[in-house]
Amino acid sequence: MPLDLSRNIATSVGLHHGGHLVKLVSISLTTASWQYCYETGNFTDNNSGYARNRNLLLSTLAFNVVKNGGFYTANVGQDADKVYGRALCRGDASAEDCSTCVNSSSQDIMIKCPNQKSAYMWSGAPACMVRYADRSFVGKLEMDVPVNKFYNEDNITSNLTEFDLIWHRLMESTAKEASMGTSRLKFATQEANLTSTVTIYALMQCTPDLSQNDCTFCLRRYVAEYQNCCRGKQGGGLKSPNCMLRWDLYPFYKDTTPLATTKDSGGIAARTIVIIVVVSVIMFVVLVALAYFILRRQKQKQIRSNQESRYCKGDFLDEQFHCYTSFMIDSNNSAIN
Repeated sequence: MPLDLSRNIATSVGLHHGGHLVKLVSISLTTASWQYCYETGNFTDNNSGYARNRNLLLSTLAFNVVKNGGFYTANVGQDADKVYGRALCRGDASAEDCSTCVNSSSQDIMIKCPNQKSAYMWSGAPACMVRYADRSFVGKLEMDVPVNKFYNEDNITSNLTEFDLIWHRLMESTAKEASMGTSRLKFATQEANLTSTVTIYALMQCTPDLSQNDCTFCLRRYVAEYQNCCRGKQGGGLKSPNCMLRWDLYPFYKDTTPLATTKDSGGIAARTIVIIVVVSVIMFVVLVALAYFILRRQKQKQIRSNQESRYCKGDFLDEQFHCYTSFMIDSNNSAIN
């Protein structure tokens, strides 16, 4: 049966400091927003060039992330006022859910990190991530920042050893599939039967600007970290700036076509366009050839009709009635009667 997540999910954040994992905060809702405001730089003037550029950039993310298939990066400004931004929607999110989530997160992150030059936030259901910074983070894997862990407070009641074996196989398989995605979408969902009546559902996603190796490393690292803190729970996950994972004992993700599949230039949409173009060209050539053949036949018939004449002599009732066919041919040749 689906678990009552509003009561049973706990969320925590871990910060690596001096080799130790320090618990910073705990909340109770999976859909609540979670953010990390970097302490690497602040601004005090809300009318500064950086502040204005941040506000401008964040205001454009919701529209552009849907337009670009669920993942969008951009930058605004120059030099010290330059702001880099990103939005990522979960791979199974609809266009409406994606836009709504990113729009809400873009506003919330400015409230919760009002003067920080760098921050990232996960929120919504299906979850989305919004991030901004005063430096470029495209294609860069960051593993030394706080991450959002969440888990179901209820424990697994079946054989834990058997559960661990099936769970690890599912995590490894899902991570591999997600990492093999495209430059527009690195996302995967898989399932595994724990018993005849219980199924484990898994979802993983990386920011698609990561390489396959970095995506795999990110997911494997956080699978291990999640297992260290939350082994034996009935569900949970982890969200970081570069990757996220979630699993549960009920189907929490949507069985829909991801936004990015229609945007990926190397995917189904591109291949469909190529096929349509090729078929259209072939049909055009066939039609032109057919039209040429028909016109040529008609022209030949007209020429023969103009060249050919018939004349008859004698009475129609006369047995000596004869008809002759005469052809006009090249003047260099003789007439044939």
